[in-house]
Amino acid sequence: MAEENKIKSRTYIPKVYYKGELLPYKETPLTIKDVELCKYCKEEITLEQIQHVVPEAEKEITDKILVYLNKYRKDYKLDTCLRKAHFIAQVGAEMKFLKKNMQEGTSYHHTGLSIFGKKFNTSQEIDDTILNSLKEHLTLIFKITDKDGKTVAKTNEQLKKILKDDKVIVNVRELYGRRDKSVDKEKTLKTIKEKSKDEKGKEVEIVKYNIVLLKHKKSFGIETLSRAYASKNSNSDELSRDGYMYCGKGIKQITWKSNYKKFSTYRNENPFPDDPKKDEKIDFTKVTDKTKYTGNFDLLADTKDVIYAVQSALWYYQKGNPYKTKYTVDWADDDSIQYASYTINGGYNGLEARKDNTLKAKEDEAFKVYKHYKETHKKGTKDQKKKVEDILTEISKDNIKKGINLKDPKAEALLKELRKQEAIKITPKGIKTIPFEITTDLKLKVIEPKSEDNTKSKKKRKKKKK
Repeated sequence: MAEENKIKSRTYIPKVYYKGELLPYKETPLTIKDVELCKYCKEEITLEQIQHVVPEAEKEITDKILVYLNKYRKDYKLDTCLRKAHFIAQVGAEMKFLKKNMQEGTSYHHTGLSIFGKKFNTSQEIDDTILNSLKEHLTLIFKITDKDGKTVAKTNEQLKKILKDDKVIVNVRELYGRRDKSVDKEKTLKTIKEKSKDEKGKEVEIVKYNIVLLKHKKSFGIETLSRAYASKNSNSDELSRDGYMYCGKGIKQITWKSNYKKFSTYRNENPFPDDPKKDEKIDFTKVTDKTKYTGNFDLLADTKDVIYAVQSALWYYQKGNPYKTKYTVDWADDDSIQYASYTINGGYNGLEARKDNTLKAKEDEAFKVYKHYKETHKKGTKDQKKKVEDILTEISKDNIKKGINLKDPKAEALLKELRKQEAIKITPKGIKTIPFEITTDLKLKVIEPKSEDNTKSKKKRKKKKK
């Protein structure tokens, strides 16, 4: 439907047949002109529309983003109400149009690390990767106490050896994430005992020391993201810090080295005409400072010139992560919250916000998707009308994903409204004896004339009643 947003112009000479015979009808050439199905599709995206979807959107950064979105939206398939609605809804869920979110956040409470699944197991023996990754922070995470509970001072290196030798089992999330809430108490992870003799010379076990997990306000962002995105999609292991360097950046939060590499190829072949470096090749995977973990990937998080932040999002919307051979923009055409979310996110993180954003984006105060459906159904071809009805039928069904019902509560009522259109009765010029009507599915239907016998019998019945 989105790609057929206009009926093609054509001229033809109509012929009318009835029961296989060509009826006498003046052959007059008819021309069907281009019809604009939806006048709202061509409208530019505004700050007010975005703030209707994402009320916290900041004007300063959003205005910068809008410059590029509106300049290139037609070239990057933001040319229909549905496409605009789903794109803004997903970007709103990713970075909320906030300046600080041009790069993925690094401060997690330990409970929030559940979104990364098994990378942060709740019960695991501390291994060399964890110890080497967090080696500069061990004194902030652990302490050693004696049998009386008094702290025994240890360095990071000493703690590293103790934790490895004693094979301590931990909730990995509590090491990387903050433990700063009232429920986050210090707790003893393991008590190490040794044999000794009491005053009577009897052998007994006594406490040698305790390994205690501290309450700490610091979240170790570099280490957290390095672990979260380790060893996948061209990223190396946690200690390489690839996960941190190639974390989410830009208005779509492009993630993984493989995606930075793909975007490099795409941008170098298709730079924006006003790209200040359009004659230069840019490798967005290039590291410029290995000690500070900075590189060309940081260009996507630039808040002064958001050109790559926007272009990377538009690229991903069209070409990023297909599901069943369809990209996010294709699922937007189908008005699918589920699969637009899945392809843009690679999963269902923040699905409730994505749903809420999308429903708001479809409203008249934003991208007028419901009006779009009415306009398309009214002016469209038979196939276009059917497409509208098929979409509304699908999104009016209950669809539970991750405990969230993705059903559009307005779709069923709109579908009923569109199907209630009355048939239009016409009599083609030159045919006075055979009237026709155009049904709601755009078929010509002959209106059979009433027989004289039936008419006479009805009149007789009326007279008898009198």
